[in-house]
Amino acid sequence: MAAWSPPVVARWGKDPQTRLADGIAARIREWIDNGEVLQSKNRPLRPGDIMVLVRRRGAFVEKLVRSLKRNDIPVAGVDRMVLSEQLAVRDLIALGEFLLLPEDELNLATVLKGPMIGFSEDDLFDLAYDRGDENLWSVLRRRRDQKPVFALAVDELSALLARADFTPPFELFADILGNRGGRKKLLGRLGADANDPIDEFLSLAFDYERNQVPSLQGFCVGSIPVM
Repeated sequence: MAAWSPPVVARWGKDPQTRLADGIAARIREWIDNGEVLQSKNRPLRPGDIMVLVRRRGAFVEKLVRSLKRNDIPVAGVDRMVLSEQLAVRDLIALGEFLLLPEDELNLATVLKGPMIGFSEDDLFDLAYDRGDENLWSVLRRRRDQKPVFALAVDELSALLARADFTPPFELFADILGNRGGRKKLLGRLGADANDPIDEFLSLAFDYERNQVPSLQGFCVGSIPVM
């Protein structure tokens, strides 16, 4: 029997909420393509003329925004986004916290299992099991040559550690998301919806540098809104 693979790639589901979101987006797309007239303005309907009202904010709103984007319909997105609850942002914060304190084993495990590094459950178990009192980061460096994914983790994280103390937060995370392929990895696991919180995260980092003495600790600890 073939081994079961964990679901790590975002896929477009067809649950009832998704089907409803697809139906609404398709109707709006039809109005726009057919030149539906907005009677009060005596002109063709535009995306900005349409408002979708919901009883409460929840998973359906995110699915509707996703469906509208898939149909190339401009949408303002979900306002009042709680940035700290977005999975992409939590992955980035975990990486920042590792750079501040590599000895935090639980956080390091989160980073290793996240899309930036891509450990499987077996990889993490192999690394962590029966290591005695030795710290997980120390074990990883000692065993870097035993698996390609171990070597990848050590090389990537060591390179970032070497820059963390003197690189401003915006420059550091822009490099992680750009040159180091972090955005592509996050989108590959979380889907295109992760773009908005990633962009907002970078915007916060940029604003932080303009108004504060730039430090990774100050940004990660005090600049991410939690409510």
